Amino acid sequence: MVNAETKTAKEFDIIQQHFSNINFDSSGSTEIGIGDDAAVLSLSQLQQDSSKLLVSADMLCEGTHFLSTTDPSTLGYKSLAVNISDILAMGGDPKLFTLCISLPEPNNLWLEAFAHGLTQAAKQYGLSLIGGDTTRGPLSISIQIFGTTDKPILRSGAQVGDLVVVTGTLGDAAGGLDFILDPALAANFADDFQIHVQYLQDRHECPTPRAGLTQGFDIHAAIDISDGLIPDLTHICNASGVAAALNVDALPISGSLLGANDHAVAKALVGGEDYELCLAIPPSIWPELQARAKELGILITHVGDIIPSTDRTVTVRGWSEQKLDGVINQGFVHFK
Repeated sequence: MVNAETKTAKEFDIIQQHFSNINFDSSGSTEIGIGDDAAVLSLSQLQQDSSKLLVSADMLCEGTHFLSTTDPSTLGYKSLAVNISDILAMGGDPKLFTLCISLPEPNNLWLEAFAHGLTQAAKQYGLSLIGGDTTRGPLSISIQIFGTTDKPILRSGAQVGDLVVVTGTLGDAAGGLDFILDPALAANFADDFQIHVQYLQDRHECPTPRAGLTQGFDIHAAIDISDGLIPDLTHICNASGVAAALNVDALPISGSLLGANDHAVAKALVGGEDYELCLAIPPSIWPELQARAKELGILITHVGDIIPSTDRTVTVRGWSEQKLDGVINQGFVHFK
């Protein structure tokens, strides 16, 4: 029989030792954080000049989203970064989060490294951890995140004539996953190319949420690219009742991915986990958005256009349906 007092003590020890000092939100909204049955927040401090509260959640499970050999520090960073990306895609400012984690066994070295990566992401983007839960079970991490905005950017606002633009380069995370799943692949490349192999792996394990780009602009629709450009742009089109046409020659593909993979274009179209932003914007704001992106050091590229609804939700100009279907079938599908 498990001693309830011992179990509770171990849980509190884990929380106190590894997660009690992740407090980087500057709004002063957390009146009571970790330690009580629930956090106490000052809504007036949290929202300040924003009228909307954004709430999102993501779960990462060993064997589905990461391997047992994944470095816990990078896993901690990514666990929060993917949630931050959701808030940014909605035009919000991420503020607070909760963490629920199940562990086969409490391992202080693993927890210390995981908490280090989590803390790095929280500090970089100004978030505070306000609560959560720990328990015994298969390794899984669930984070719920809270942010604020005055004007949420939805998936449903794309209009015919909008430009489809994306941040960063696409397909890198999928290219990095190839090397993570089969480390022997790296041996096929010369020593001076190994820096590119590492770059692709880093892009998979440590995505970069694109903060500061969307606020203040009349962006019609947005989504973060977690499942791949075509699958996620399809979500925008379905919600908005429109279609999209992509220009394959315009896709931003890194030299690292081009040099490492014969299927770089396919990975840019359907490779997941880049966590870049895909936006539908009126042409009138494109010059100003480019200028903002340049100030922030963010690459941004016009890759296609929103068009009237057709039989195919997303098409690639110059590609046959057969060629497009062949690429789409390479993408990731949940519960496939």
